[in-house]
Amino acid sequence: MDLRTVRHTVRDKYFHLVFFGDPHVGVIHCAEERLREDVSKVVEMPDCRAIFLGDLADCINLSDRRFDPRAIKPDYPLSDLEMLPQARIEDLEALIAPLVLGQQELDRTMQTFMGRDLERKSEIQRLEARVAELEAQLGKAA
Repeated sequence: MDLRTVRHTVRDKYFHLVFFGDPHVGVIHCAEERLREDVSKVVEMPDCRAIFLGDLADCINLSDRRFDPRAIKPDYPLSDLEMLPQARIEDLEALIAPLVLGQQELDRTMQTFMGRDLERKSEIQRLEARVAELEAQLGKAA
């Protein structure tokens, strides 16, 4: 099957974008072989970039009420279900590794992926502090 791309032009240079949506790496319903093949096609295409959307890995663990043991891939060890998200992240890392330029970029990509929730929390805390600051200024002005 051919890969569908979107051609995009910036300053008279064009490149192609390929969008991967919600692969949920790590569950039995993920078409990991197809994803691996498509990633290989992107690597082979000049001027092509991949954009991942949605849930890249399925990181629901045993303590989450949405956890479904039937969705666990058979090759994951059931001995330590708390480590299941980490195993899925490692699988995701192996799948996307060909798309990045080197280990340093891969590490940075995965840190961004893993740190996104922490960044959101710190941004919310920063905004809450700023709102409190502005409210205090308004209170003094009144």
